[in-house]
Amino acid sequence: MTTLKTPPGAALLGRSLAWIALVTLALPAFAAAQQTAETIIRNGLIVTADGRMEADIRIRGETVVEIGPSLAAGAGAREIDASGMLLLPGAVDTHTHLNPVMPDPPEPNRNQDDYASGSAAAFAGGVTTVSNFISMRSGEDVDAYAARVIGAIERNGMADVFVHVAVGNDPTPFVRSRLDELVSRGFVSTGEDFMARPAYDQHVLEWYRTFRASGGAGVLSMIHAEDYAILQEARDRLMAEGQARAEGGRGRNGARASGLCGNTADVFAPHGGGVPAAGRRPLPGRATAA
Repeated sequence: MTTLKTPPGAALLGRSLAWIALVTLALPAFAAAQQTAETIIRNGLIVTADGRMEADIRIRGETVVEIGPSLAAGAGAREIDASGMLLLPGAVDTHTHLNPVMPDPPEPNRNQDDYASGSAAAFAGGVTTVSNFISMRSGEDVDAYAARVIGAIERNGMADVFVHVAVGNDPTPFVRSRLDELVSRGFVSTGEDFMARPAYDQHVLEWYRTFRASGGAGVLSMIHAEDYAILQEARDRLMAEGQARAEGGRGRNGARASGLCGNTADVFAPHGGGVPAAGRRPLPGRATAA
């Protein structure tokens, strides 16, 4: 890990974030042991989207129930002095790839975290909500999918988790009725929807219909906006010219292809729930472990 020289004042922020991570790690275990237990964090500088204020925070179980000055502690309450520190809401990581359980034997070239280790890593950085991309199995209905996915989160996760439903190469099954069912079970996004694969061009009409249906259902489609034909031609041509030049030129052509295909994604977006992957934003809902 590389340590960079911090500018004046950054040390306080670094200590604050580290403190937040420690509190985040401690609270789930504390709440699990005694769900109705109370914790009061005092004298911190609370920073939210609405502004900042110096106040206390009362937490019962896993829920912030009160914010205000000089809160009175209940019997047996745990009190933490956060003087000189920042108190921020937990961050949300909208793009995480996790194994429901680790494969045995390990697969070195695949994802190396599961819900447990991914949660711990997230907490260490002040992230309390992570995501995952999970496909529906052949013949699996929405209820069975929800039971499988949420069950794995409940068994192994510590952080809150929301799931992007991986559509795969053929979006034909994802009609409005299926999308509505997914929303009813808390799944409100699909992804990653790859334009960089030949299957996208083969099913472009079906993708367009799915994006329109997803918009009506309130589902956000996360689009990987690269063009297969442009990337494949560039790769073949540059590989023929030599590996060294291919490595040097692939990024430039990839960026150009991404820009061109991003225009296509922007055309789709007004007709559905589509957004280019580079423009990801937090989702309005999630399938949670709670």
